[in-house]
Amino acid sequence: MLLKSFDPAPAAENVLLNTEEGESPALKSNDDLQFEKLILKKMKETPCKHKDKLLKDIEDLDHRLDKHATDYYHVLDLYIETKLDLMRAEKDISDLKTKVNLQADQLKKFNKLSQ
Repeated sequence: MLLKSFDPAPAAENVLLNTEEGESPALKSNDDLQFEKLILKKMKETPCKHKDKLLKDIEDLDHRLDKHATDYYHVLDLYIETKLDLMRAEKDISDLKTKVNLQADQLKKFNKLSQ
């Protein structure tokens, strides 16, 4: 098997600085680099037999993700509209309470004056 020949013990004297393009510098042992090269070699040697199916699955998942995102934003819009309607209704109720209290005060003053 592939991993039987790999020695996971780090070789401290063979530490290399990896500064490939687009990658931040990182310390890697010689064994790690050889293991990565072996994996890349095996990946290149093994043809992808299910490439078309995988691409179709990716497209299907992308479509489903788009649909869920659209549904999410639609629900979010409805929530925001409902929240705004609720806030307007609460303000209207507050304004009505204020008017009722003012009219009650005016009625009390009128009753005191009429007595």
